[in-house]
Amino acid sequence: MKRVIYLLICLNILLFARNNNESSSPLKPENFSMPDLKKSGNKNMINDLKVNEFYLNIDPQKLKEVQKKDKFNKHLLDKFDNISINQKPVVKSISSQDSISMHPYFTTVILLPKGSVVSFARGKMFEKILHDQNMVTIEIPNNFDRGNLVIVYSEKEQNKVLNIMVKRFDKTDIKKEVLNTVYSYRNTETLSDIEVLQAYVKQNRKYPNNEYNYLYIGDIAYRIVLDNKYGNVFVNGNKYRVENGIVRK
Repeated sequence: MKRVIYLLICLNILLFARNNNESSSPLKPENFSMPDLKKSGNKNMINDLKVNEFYLNIDPQKLKEVQKKDKFNKHLLDKFDNISINQKPVVKSISSQDSISMHPYFTTVILLPKGSVVSFARGKMFEKILHDQNMVTIEIPNNFDRGNLVIVYSEKEQNKVLNIMVKRFDKTDIKKEVLNTVYSYRNTETLSDIEVLQAYVKQNRKYPNNEYNYLYIGDIAYRIVLDNKYGNVFVNGNKYRVENGIVRK
C-alpha cells in the first residue's frame, strides 16, 4: 500500500513539472509577434518592407506595358520617322575651329582637303573614331550630348589642327534642318557675316525676314539667323548671326 502511495506522489510531481515547463517555454507560439515598427523608430526598415512589398505585388504585364511605353516615348523624342538625311557632302571652308551635329543612329564622315594626311583624331564621349589619309569616320554613343573632336593633320608639309565642337542632333534641329552625314572641308575662303548679308540682299532684293534664311554661294551653304539677342551683325533694325554648312530641310 505504501508503495502505491509513493508511486502516485511521484507521478503528480512529474505532471506538475511538465505543465510548468510548457507554460513558461519561450518557444510557445504566443511568444512570437511582429515588432511594432512605428514604436521602434526604424524608418529604414519600414521603407525596405514597403519596397519589398511593391516588388512582390507588381504585375508583370503592367511592367511590360511601362517598358513598352518608355521605349515609345524615347522614339517620339527623336522623331526619326520625320527626319531628312543628307548623304551628299556638305562643303565647308576649313579653319581651326568648327561645329557640327551628329546622331548615334548614323556614322559621320569628315573629309579634309585633298592631299591632307590625318595623323591624330581623338575626342571624349565618342564611341568610335577611325582615320585614314584625309578621311575621319566617327560614331557617337546613345547617351552622347556634346563634346569636341580634335584632328591633327598635315598639308603641304605643315602641321595643322582642326577642333570640331560636336553636339547631338535633337528634336529641335529636326524641325528646321537636315542631318548631314558627310562633311567635306576645302581650302576655300568663306565670306564674313556682313558680306553674307550683303550677298543675300543682292540676290533676293530684300533683307532676311525669317527666323532662318539660307544662301548658297558656290558649294558653300550659309544660314542667316534672325537673332536679336545674340546676333553680332546689326542691319535694318535687326540683329543677325551667320552659320556655315547648315542645309535647309
